[in-house]
Amino acid sequence: MRSCSLFSRAIDLLVVVVGVLVSGPAMAAISLHVDVETHNTASKGGSHIPADAHEALDVTLSNEYISITSPSETEILDFQGRRRFTLDNSAKVYVEFSLYDAVGFRVMELQNREMLNGVLAAASVSPASFATVDDEQALSVLSRTPAKIDETVDREDRVFSSGGRQLIRWSKTGVQVSSSDIERFAKFLRYREGGHPYILSTLATGNSIPSRSVYTDTEAWGTRIISISTAAVHQVEATPYDLRGYSRRSNGSSPDGIDELLDKAANLTPEAVEAARARNREDVAQAFHDGRLVDALLATSEGGLMGGQLDRFSPEQLARFRGEPAVGELISALGVHSKEGAPGAAKAFLDLREKAPRKAYVLKIFEANNRLMMNDAPSAIRLFREALESNIAIAGVYKDLGDLLFTRYDTPRAWRCWDVGRLIGPQFSNFNSVNQFEKRLASDHPEYF
Repeated sequence: MRSCSLFSRAIDLLVVVVGVLVSGPAMAAISLHVDVETHNTASKGGSHIPADAHEALDVTLSNEYISITSPSETEILDFQGRRRFTLDNSAKVYVEFSLYDAVGFRVMELQNREMLNGVLAAASVSPASFATVDDEQALSVLSRTPAKIDETVDREDRVFSSGGRQLIRWSKTGVQVSSSDIERFAKFLRYREGGHPYILSTLATGNSIPSRSVYTDTEAWGTRIISISTAAVHQVEATPYDLRGYSRRSNGSSPDGIDELLDKAANLTPEAVEAARARNREDVAQAFHDGRLVDALLATSEGGLMGGQLDRFSPEQLARFRGEPAVGELISALGVHSKEGAPGAAKAFLDLREKAPRKAYVLKIFEANNRLMMNDAPSAIRLFREALESNIAIAGVYKDLGDLLFTRYDTPRAWRCWDVGRLIGPQFSNFNSVNQFEKRLASDHPEYF
């Protein structure tokens, strides 16, 4: 559990990120140019084939980070801070993500594919595109029943295959580097192109960066051949990555409005959060003073969802609540936790809005969770977003919204939600499950970190 000093630590981290760093001893890094050619071929009956592609990348493999630059953007994988930055080279803005989102997605997707494989096997359907080894190759995560990998030599190449199908081959010729440099090159491939974990671990124990590597991926629609050529491999002085000249993106765009919201939330300061908490305390007192009892109860709940302490109600306040029918309707709706009761509760929260003139947006949070029980995710996303547009500092909503995005395989934005929520409410117990999940990912998949 993080302490309340998280904001000061976050500021310290930001200072490090933007390049105001205390330099340590100079260490060597590796710089190289990478050309990636992708060719897609349809299988019989295959459709919706992706277009062939070419990428020219300049890559830096440093001890604490990997930087991957294309003409349009730069991606920085920060292994020390476990952060990921995407920089728009033209607009000079960046978006910060969690390094956990890539492996988190792959672990979840592999579990989903394994479940699908079980369903297909039960139905006596087992197309090659759903073979275990293809999932391991695409996601770079081992299955619970890993495929057997065979290694052979074909002239000047080392070839890795499974069941007679080639997966990856690379040239024995290349540039000799240190053991840490080749480990980082394998990590670059893992994040950028995937690759079977066993094969990449074999590469990581070598002593040279191959001049040429070829992936053969089997997809539902056909075959993807990825040819990777490396050149201009040389040592450079290791320096911290630098975001000076870039600003944090503030005007993201997405159909559901979540990118815009998260960009704004990413710029929250400790002072803004504390000001929001102070306003909430004033709202509670004012609502009681004005006799707006539904608002008073909702404002108190809002304060708890912001990660604050829930104050006990006085006997007088409790008596006033008991005498207000609308409060009874609210409490009754909050007590619904079944799919069968969700439609009625959602309608109750909607109807109560007119009785909560200042805090109707808090009712949207409760309604959103009932909409989820009704399998209406788009409405839930809209309601969560609208609640946060009224008060951007409600930590608990970021937890619920992040959970929802995660179930939709939107792991980058799920972690952005969770990270914002944990900054707002560092002691909020709802995030314990996220903290534990990250610990498991780091323990089970150290190759990503």
